[in-house]
Amino acid sequence: MDESSSSETQSLEALNLEHTSDDDMAGSEIEQGKFKCFFDEKEFPDLQKMLDYCNWSYGFDLTRIKDDMGRQIPVHNCRFGNVLTQSHDKELDEIGLIKLVNYVRSESRRIDGLPDLSSRLFLQGDEYLKPTMADDAVLYSLSELASDSATVTKQEAVGTDSYSILYKKTEQEMRLWQKAKEEMLHMKAQMADFLKNSQATFDQLQDKRWEVSQAFSELPIKEIHPHLIGQSKEDDDDAYYFSWYNYSAIHETMLKDKVRTGAYRDFVYDNKDIFAGKVVLDVGCGTGILSMFCAKAGAAKVIAVDNSGIIDKTREIVFENGLDGIIQCLRGKVEEVKLPVEKVDIIISEWMGYCLLYEAMLESVLWARDRYLAEDGLMVPSHASLYLSPLADPDFVDNLALFWQDIYGFQMTCMQRKAYEEVMIRTVPPPGVQRANKICILELPLHDTNRHELELKQKEFAFIMKEDIDTLDGFVIWFDIKFDRTRKPDPWRTDTPWGFTTAPGDLNTHWQQGVMLIAPEKNKSLKISKGEDVNGYITVKAAASSRRALEIDITWNKKEISSTNVTSNFKGSQTWLLQ
Repeated sequence: MDESSSSETQSLEALNLEHTSDDDMAGSEIEQGKFKCFFDEKEFPDLQKMLDYCNWSYGFDLTRIKDDMGRQIPVHNCRFGNVLTQSHDKELDEIGLIKLVNYVRSESRRIDGLPDLSSRLFLQGDEYLKPTMADDAVLYSLSELASDSATVTKQEAVGTDSYSILYKKTEQEMRLWQKAKEEMLHMKAQMADFLKNSQATFDQLQDKRWEVSQAFSELPIKEIHPHLIGQSKEDDDDAYYFSWYNYSAIHETMLKDKVRTGAYRDFVYDNKDIFAGKVVLDVGCGTGILSMFCAKAGAAKVIAVDNSGIIDKTREIVFENGLDGIIQCLRGKVEEVKLPVEKVDIIISEWMGYCLLYEAMLESVLWARDRYLAEDGLMVPSHASLYLSPLADPDFVDNLALFWQDIYGFQMTCMQRKAYEEVMIRTVPPPGVQRANKICILELPLHDTNRHELELKQKEFAFIMKEDIDTLDGFVIWFDIKFDRTRKPDPWRTDTPWGFTTAPGDLNTHWQQGVMLIAPEKNKSLKISKGEDVNGYITVKAAASSRRALEIDITWNKKEISSTNVTSNFKGSQTWLLQ
């Protein structure tokens, strides 16, 4: 055995935990059985399951990388997805494995992504002999990663005169190992002290919570949230919007909506021939339910994109259901993430907000369509329609607005005013909107719609009263959604078997309807007779306060048509906010 080989085998045994004494192992107090993922917080009971998860969820195959670095073959660059033409003539020993593990953990934290492994420079020096993570169970299981060739060499060496050389631990290497072990123990002691002191600090803060609350209430918002300084209004809107979807409650609400979720499921499962073998993009995937429908329907690949923290749970859900070989989860805005494909065959998304356009998610879906959808690709859903109807239901209005006049003997007039200023999301009794015809104020064929068509500018309407009413109480908005197998059907036909409505009187959805009450001072004339019309125009646009909120402005007037002239009996105008 030459000097180089002897040095490598000595280094291997110096850090081989397989031969560490029981006293050393007991002293380090390693928590066996918890193998933490290199890239997130998920833990596994054994090393192989953790490695499989890293491979399936992040495309990081440690076993292959170890072999690539140890053999004379090209090295795959995990970060940039290309194959480099350099090769190596030195086998990756167990010291190298220790450095590799610590380097991967260090770099993944630093760049929040996959590390660059195109170079072996990190194997030089002793920087990565020090554990990046305290009590890293992976470091204590490196024997499971040892290559067959290393095992054979070791077995052969046992029967030779090199036995004493193979197992000899040099003084320098022992010092390195002892130092690393002492640093781990010191870190554990520091953590214990930190937790003890943290509890005491928390108790003190609890005693002062009222003083802190009072002080913060008097500060400008930019002083309370300094990270917002320099951010644009759009950035603030997006941060708030996406953070809302971090929480489970909103996803539970949507999944429990059987009308919504069932409609998507029925279309996908009834049309498996459309999805079979196709590449699908799910924009705003949430918990991944639509992606899993597509995967079960036979899609070859599904790319699930979401910019909220829920995507971490989505990866677990996909893995738990055995669909990680088909579904790839990406975190980020669809406008910013890089998809692993140039084009997709289908884009599926549940983008609808209250009153259809609230949250402005459709803009992102249309951007994805223009960038990624193949020329003959399919949008799911394919069509959306927005409807407006007058409201005449005094009892329903009293329940919404007059409620605030007597709250356990107290008046809350300011809250009553808000009822006339905001779009309220409520379930409207059908009779309240059946006294006149409904008007379709917006039609969106999603294969052709552009983002500039998502704002209504003085869209005219005219309602003909079907019966007498004592007062016009307000207006109601709802929408319909349709799914179609092809890009060019008759878009507004009524016989398509797939779709749903959020109209009053149909099965309830979590969207309900948007209710806009007319303030009493704006409604001077009360009675409208059967056959008379109420006409005007409606404007729907992004609110000044937030691009994801809506501002709805309606101007209306009642006209009595005679044989000689047109006489206007009343005219009103009002603006409502949905935010």
